Amino acid sequence: MKKNLKSKINQTVNAKIMEQKVFKTAYQEEQEAKDMAIYNEWNELMSIPGQSATGVTQHLMQKYNIHSSSTIWVMRKRAEKRLKREGKL
Repeated sequence: MKKNLKSKINQTVNAKIMEQKVFKTAYQEEQEAKDMAIYNEWNELMSIPGQSATGVTQHLMQKYNIHSSSTIWVMRKRAEKRLKREGKL
């Protein structure tokens, strides 16, 4: 009986958390959009057989004016994590 009650309470609390609006700054929204653009373009370019990961990374660095290849990696992973959290991946 107690387990069922706790389970129902947890479900209610989780549902309310999911309904809450997350407020983001303009910079956060811009960064998320840029992360998603890089993530999507990376996946699109890498789907071509024989494509070079280094070449794709350099292309994205030049296109988005990014000076470090590790930044591209971080942005891709951040977008992937967000998609997993939202259940879209």
